[in-house]
Amino acid sequence: MEKSFLAVEASKRVMDICSMTNVIPVLTVTNLEDAIPLANAITGGGLPVLEITLRTENALHVIKEINRSTQALVGAGTLITRKDVKNAVAAGAKFG
Repeated sequence: MEKSFLAVEASKRVMDICSMTNVIPVLTVTNLEDAIPLANAITGGGLPVLEITLRTENALHVIKEINRSTQALVGAGTLITRKDVKNAVAAGAKFG
């Protein structure tokens, strides 16, 4: 695929995600056991999109668990390296 095609598709995807909500909470979750209650509280309050920062040891597990257990659309933040992106996608992140 051409790079310009990928950029257009990525831009469309971001616009689609942004059109789902006015606010995207950015969460740094340290304790895995806090992930589901926090995600449920936020999505229950009407915010369906969450960004989990990759600043904690459990961040990838948090993304995976929220994806498995809730209806939230979960993305990853603080993506610094290509490995971060690869790991986030493997954990189920839908955007970064």
